[in-house]
Amino acid sequence: MIDAPARGAGASNPPAEPLLALRGVTKRFGGAVALDGVDFELAPGEIHGLLGENGAGKSTLMKILSGVHKPDEGEITLHGQVVRFGAPAEAQAHGIGMIYQELSTISQLTVAENVFLGRQPLNRAGLIDWKRMNAEAAAHLREFGIELDVTARVGDLALGAQQLVEIARVVFSGADVIILDEPTSALSVPEAERLFSSMREFKARGKSLIFISHFLEDVMAVADRVTILKNARKVATLANNGLTKARLIELMIGHDAATLGASYEQSVTLPPPSDTQAVLEVDGLSATGAFQEINVTVRASEIVAIYGFLGAGMTEVARALFGQIRPDAGTVRLDGRLVRIRSSRDAKR
Repeated sequence: MIDAPARGAGASNPPAEPLLALRGVTKRFGGAVALDGVDFELAPGEIHGLLGENGAGKSTLMKILSGVHKPDEGEITLHGQVVRFGAPAEAQAHGIGMIYQELSTISQLTVAENVFLGRQPLNRAGLIDWKRMNAEAAAHLREFGIELDVTARVGDLALGAQQLVEIARVVFSGADVIILDEPTSALSVPEAERLFSSMREFKARGKSLIFISHFLEDVMAVADRVTILKNARKVATLANNGLTKARLIELMIGHDAATLGASYEQSVTLPPPSDTQAVLEVDGLSATGAFQEINVTVRASEIVAIYGFLGAGMTEVARALFGQIRPDAGTVRLDGRLVRIRSSRDAKR
């Protein structure tokens, strides 16, 4: 197991007393071990990335921290005191909030109503003080660099903006620890950048964030430290200081990605190409920092799989073909016709 102090992304070395610590956490579901003696620390004002393949234990660890599951062994300390959570409400009462992939915002309500859900200010008559609520919601959002019309219905906002409303609701409810589970999985590049900017602002105001993601570039862009889980165990905690995607992949899968990929490729016998017409032809498609020289041909009545290790760029290629990432080079042809896909609307047409 590897540990290193945090020095990346603007963080100072973590204090001797972490804000939050999980020690020797073990969780079993029947005969399956979901977590095996895992340690995890979070410093005040830190963005901490949590990585691992599917089934590594990331979600289970965070569900224990957020009160969804109880550990079979181990302990949690917060501000140096041992805490035990029997339910999510108990974790929330201790200032721990979790943002799931499936947002819990209410689309029919306004931004301000969602931010103050269950805590709406009342006037002397015992009715909701709309003017005060809207003013306070706008002020709170601006404090963290979020500019939104607080009277707009959340359902009318882009997904990235809805996510910011959800995070704001958790922060303004008093959370000091914010857990983000795959927050960029459905966001466009500009939306993700906006989220990262808000995360940095939350961090600057003393909030601590745990960032779970399969997108290695996203974690490397904002995290101060990164913890990697594999097969229910902690493999390493590393400072985000000169980390490479190749190193992270190696720790997650336990092998050098390039070597493993080469041996796998040699063991596969590809079927002969179909003689049906090519519907989609991708030639030399590249996007800086995401993927390079991608060539794909999809023929009529054919299913083509794009496979790779976490962070290899499969999702980014799909997003480029759907207009969410602007490639730097390469061409795309549909039914033999050269097309330029600048947006999701172009792709749908």
